[in-house]
Amino acid sequence: MKKTIYLFLMLGFLTWQANGQSHKVENVMKMSIRNSGYIMEKDALVGYYIFYKVDKVDRKTEAFKLELLDNNLGSVKTIDIMQPKNSVLLEMEYNGKAFIMSFFDGKETMTFLSYDIAGKKLGEKKDADIPKIEKMMILQGVQNDGFDYSTLMSRGDEGFVRQTISKNEKLGYSLECFKNNLSPAWTYGSDPKSDLLESANMLYATSKVVVAHVIKKKGMMTKKYDTFLLIVDGQIGKKILEKPLMDNKGDLSLVSCNVNEDKNEIIISGEYFAPGDDQANSKSKGIYFMTLDMTGKELVFKKISWDLDLAKMKNSDPDDKKDKNAANAYIYWHTVEQTKDGHYYAIGEQFKKTVSAMGMASMVLSGGRGGAAATSIHVYNMVVLEFDQDFKLVNYSSFEKKKTEVLLPAGSTAAGTAILGKFIKATGGFDFEFATRDKTKDAFYAVYKDYNRKDEDGKKADSMIGSIVYENGKLANYRSPINTEGTSIRFSPAKAGYIAITEYFKKKKTVEMHLEKINY
Repeated sequence: MKKTIYLFLMLGFLTWQANGQSHKVENVMKMSIRNSGYIMEKDALVGYYIFYKVDKVDRKTEAFKLELLDNNLGSVKTIDIMQPKNSVLLEMEYNGKAFIMSFFDGKETMTFLSYDIAGKKLGEKKDADIPKIEKMMILQGVQNDGFDYSTLMSRGDEGFVRQTISKNEKLGYSLECFKNNLSPAWTYGSDPKSDLLESANMLYATSKVVVAHVIKKKGMMTKKYDTFLLIVDGQIGKKILEKPLMDNKGDLSLVSCNVNEDKNEIIISGEYFAPGDDQANSKSKGIYFMTLDMTGKELVFKKISWDLDLAKMKNSDPDDKKDKNAANAYIYWHTVEQTKDGHYYAIGEQFKKTVSAMGMASMVLSGGRGGAAATSIHVYNMVVLEFDQDFKLVNYSSFEKKKTEVLLPAGSTAAGTAILGKFIKATGGFDFEFATRDKTKDAFYAVYKDYNRKDEDGKKADSMIGSIVYENGKLANYRSPINTEGTSIRFSPAKAGYIAITEYFKKKKTVEMHLEKINY
């Protein structure tokens, strides 16, 4: 019998109703909960999509389905997609007008398909020239349950951008932009003759700009690396700026990026290090925020010290008896929201690198060959920092939730904080779900999962949903119990007054979506 889900969310009590809007999909052989999402037209939510594997058609063919729903979860169209046997869906993105999905055939070739929201096929392209290291990463990843490949990003409703590895004299990177029909628009990449190993990770993309985090170092085994902020013109693919992230000879890491398109500003954040230190081998002194215009001109740069400004945010691990001393937990910033008074609210999540008992056991059992690293990431509390218009710290809040653990892949132990934060984000390891804005009310709402099973009254549930609410100039936090038998669960924005809940039941091979009423 399916359990009931109760949510107290965004200043309202949420209840299931007998005639609640819902949608059920059966015979789902495989699905990542992240292959579902919502469809926006301008600022209005108009529907949802679900992508999943159905079954084999014959000895040589696999079957997938892309189902499109309206904003009441009514089925609008189902698109059948056939791929060669052993094909694996690597990614799926939606840009407001078109879907793109990439498949790997298990051997040599990646196939890209695009469809519009009416179900019409727009384009198809194949890439059979995958660098050996990228193919190795794909093959290694698809063997792990929950693997999420992340190389595609929408650029508004005009197309998509893909980041790839280039086979230069040393490994480099390439950013490939293509239209909704997958015809090429432009390509930008590292210098093929560079004597440095270079890699890029996209942070943001629109038709105006593409922003990426670039790392350069001498060789694969070299620990020290330099960090750059890359800004590329989204229309023609020309480099606008490649900015080295240094300050007084100390490194700046690059953890996250937000873009305020209304003000044409780029907001980046990360950690700063003491002069002479580098981020690969040193502990940071604090965090920073920097705003730039679309040409890369620096507007504001502000440092926030761990010891002087954020001392109260140090925390010890309550579940680790050996961790008796409070220490800095790094912060991954999910979003930066700006209110009408000009203040910024940075919403983030704390995480720390730690020795993993599970990882150690895996290494012992495998004799040190493959498996997980002996290190894992512990994900902690939600954090909100409030700044004025010049990023001067005004206030900070920490909302406690149950610690979760993310095992690191072998060989990743020496990676810096910025890279680890992006890894956690790409694999769905953070508990943050989504944030929405109500510009009319000057309000925002951020939703996250909390696996602390007890509510304030001591009653148990399978897990909790939390919300950070900013309304009427005040910040508040709410938690509510959730009971579910789903293998995985996702919360998404919905039409006004509702929230969308998607659950995948692996044993029953079903996906269930619900729209549930929120009463303010």
